[in-house]
Amino acid sequence: MTRDDSRQQKQTVDYEMAIRHFARISQAEAGIVHEAGASLLLAHGRKTSRAYVLLHGTTNSPFQWLEFARIVFDLGHNVFVPRAPCHGLRSGQVKELAQLTKADLQVYAHDALDTGLALGEELILVGISGGGTVAAWAAQERFDNGLSLLAMPFIGLFGLPANFSPPLQKLLGRLPDMTLTNLREPCRTWVYRGQSTRGIAAYLGLAVDVLQRARAGIVPGGEVVIITTGSDRQVNNKLTSRLAESWRQSGTQVVQYDYPSDMDIAHNPADPAADPLKRELVYQKMLELLGER
Repeated sequence: MTRDDSRQQKQTVDYEMAIRHFARISQAEAGIVHEAGASLLLAHGRKTSRAYVLLHGTTNSPFQWLEFARIVFDLGHNVFVPRAPCHGLRSGQVKELAQLTKADLQVYAHDALDTGLALGEELILVGISGGGTVAAWAAQERFDNGLSLLAMPFIGLFGLPANFSPPLQKLLGRLPDMTLTNLREPCRTWVYRGQSTRGIAAYLGLAVDVLQRARAGIVPGGEVVIITTGSDRQVNNKLTSRLAESWRQSGTQVVQYDYPSDMDIAHNPADPAADPLKRELVYQKMLELLGER
């Protein structure tokens, strides 16, 4: 496996520091990250009124968000798409995620927020799937202003009861890593094929924290938008709704939008390999819910 030493937690204070910080990220990623998996920054040369931080999904990479990043950049916003730790490496092997921990994802979340807050007056935090888990945790941890959008967030595994998540996370985190393959999954240069049980454990551990903190009244300070799809067979939409209700009861403004099953919107409609018509449909809904169009 390729060692991933490019993750650093450095606070960024202003726009110029954010630009220099991204240059350090790019330099650290050079040689170990696949060209389709590197962190992205689309910047207008100044701090903008809004800045977007887009967090990609588990096993995916920043390339997942490239099209949407260009859309919001063309609307006048700075956009940062950070690569999650252990993702996007040149080996292209999902076994890289065996090294991933919950703590890595927490550092990643802080770094993403620090950089995004330096790029715009208002921060829009967007995460899909596992990136939605990270965005949910970040919003609870320290995101007092701005807007968060969680698209098909991984708050629990599809078909499993809520009380099964904590013991499953501990079990997967202790056992040796196993790679789970699906021969029907298409080969994409920007995505690891299959799943790593240790990688699942890291994201699931963060999801368990999010739910426990919500029950304790720890909630995002800003508004939250949650998008789910009734066709999802990867994440647990019931747990996502339970999280939304906990946040509402503690005073957070939460807007939920669910695509009905008959629309057949996939768990990952933002991927470049997804159905282009449905991808455009989801992008337009996201922009609408974010107040862009």
